[in-house]
Amino acid sequence: MKFCPNCGSKLSEESKFCPNCGYKISDTTGKFEKVSNNFQRAGHSKDHKAKNKTKIKLNYSEMFSELFKHHTTEDAEKIFAWGVRRPTLDDINVNVIHPWVFLRIFSCLFLACAVFLFTMNSSQIGIGGFAFFSALLMPFSIMVFFYEVNITHEVSFYNMLKSLLLSGILSGIIVLVIVSITSQSQTYTSMITGGMTSFDALMQAALPEEIAKSAVVAYMIVKIKPKYLLSGIAIGIAVGAGFAILETAGYITSISLSVMDKYGSQAQGYLGMFELQTAVTRGLSAFGGHVSWAAIEAGGIMLAKKQKEFNISNIFSTSFLVAIISTIILHTAWDTSFIAGISFTGGLASNVKMYVCAFLAFGIVLYLTKKGIIELIDLKRINVSQRSSN
Repeated sequence: MKFCPNCGSKLSEESKFCPNCGYKISDTTGKFEKVSNNFQRAGHSKDHKAKNKTKIKLNYSEMFSELFKHHTTEDAEKIFAWGVRRPTLDDINVNVIHPWVFLRIFSCLFLACAVFLFTMNSSQIGIGGFAFFSALLMPFSIMVFFYEVNITHEVSFYNMLKSLLLSGILSGIIVLVIVSITSQSQTYTSMITGGMTSFDALMQAALPEEIAKSAVVAYMIVKIKPKYLLSGIAIGIAVGAGFAILETAGYITSISLSVMDKYGSQAQGYLGMFELQTAVTRGLSAFGGHVSWAAIEAGGIMLAKKQKEFNISNIFSTSFLVAIISTIILHTAWDTSFIAGISFTGGLASNVKMYVCAFLAFGIVLYLTKKGIIELIDLKRINVSQRSSN
């Protein structure tokens, strides 16, 4: 009996292509071709030192080929049913990555934001509605995107929502406790300038918030018991999304109260402008903020535990320590108003610094995502090799 070297599906002796994933079977050198692939893969090197260095190249045009196609309600329901039954390794198809639901979610939330923004100056309900939907817009859409990218189908959408909600609750509580301890760390410089030094950013934001998110990430990994790296990243994204939504809603509420205090009876005419500015700034940078930082921390835990059960020693592993130190550094740089004597309190310099940090964080998440796909490819290959030897 022949098996597909990629997905492990049974093949007839005369098969030239796998009917499940489309790999060309006739090539015996270890390099495989695919008719319509999300990524291309080079085979393992014969060099012993490089035998585990599988490489893939994501084909983004193929990945997003379903984005603007018509999809039925049944298509969406099938996606949101993922994770109800955990698939075996044989059931996972590493070549089917076609996210599209996230764009529908984004469009609906964007429309809601537009409606409430338009009604803000004539109705107080519009103020709360815009704050709520603009806080959800980017983090929730990103969460759905990574839910779709998680081809392991290990994590149900219920557990994604549970991670998001618990993050908003538990992270908020943990941060309040830690910040109450570190709030006295405000330096003389920050009191004079109104900005945050690196020490202030570390003690009042980066350190307590990343510890809080890591605690929630670890808790959800223990509860959900994901086996693969992609699943851990999805959980981390959901935890980060919950924190980002909470924080964005807080910022929008805070700016609204400030405007009301400053302009009094005329405040409603200014609220739309200030809330929109805050929502756009937070929304455009959301991909590289809390959602990415929590995903990196989850990735560090998953790399430490591999396919085993979570152990407390995982949080003392090199991979997790590197992950959380990286996120703390990025978070500190994000919030710091002064670096090497240069002020980043506003304007172009502040935005450049913010987006440099955002792209660095998201780049790490993309690297971990590719590593998660490679993990599945290697596991499936090992599975096929073991079957062939039996």
